Amino acid sequence: MRRVFYNLSTAAVLLAGCGCMSQLVETAAPRQSSVAGVGWIDFGKGEFKYALDSWGWVTSLRRRAALRRARRFCEGRGYKIVREFEKEEMAVPYASSDLTQDMVKGVSHYKVHPFQHIVFECSSPPHEIKEDDAVPAGTARPVEPVKE
Repeated sequence: MRRVFYNLSTAAVLLAGCGCMSQLVETAAPRQSSVAGVGWIDFGKGEFKYALDSWGWVTSLRRRAALRRARRFCEGRGYKIVREFEKEEMAVPYASSDLTQDMVKGVSHYKVHPFQHIVFECSSPPHEIKEDDAVPAGTARPVEPVKE
C-alpha cells in the first residue's frame, strides 16, 4: 500500500511540474502617450517560450501554462497571438552552482532543444478611457459640422 501511495504521489508531482515548463521571455508594460488627447500607444505585450522535446500531452500542458501566464499578464483584458515560431536554443543543465564541474565535461553538456516562441499583445487598455479623460481640461474640442 505504501508503494502505491509513493508511486501516485510521484506521478502527481511529475504531472504538476511538467505543465509549468514555460518561460516568459520578455514583457512590455502598457504605455500612454505624453501628447494630450492621444490616449494609449501600446496596451502591453510580451513573449513566452516552452520546450517541444517531450510527449504531445506534456507539450500541450506547457502551452496551456504559457497561455495562462499571458492571460495573467494582461489581467483579464484579453490577448491576441501576434506571431508564433519555433527556434532551436541551447539548454544547459547546471547540477550545482560550481561551473568548473560542468566545464570539465566540455561541450557535451550543451544540448540544442527546439522551443516554441509565442508573441502576444493585450487586446484592450488597462482601464477604459472616458471622454472627459481623453482630452484634458482647457484644450479645444473639435467642432461638429452643422447640418443644413
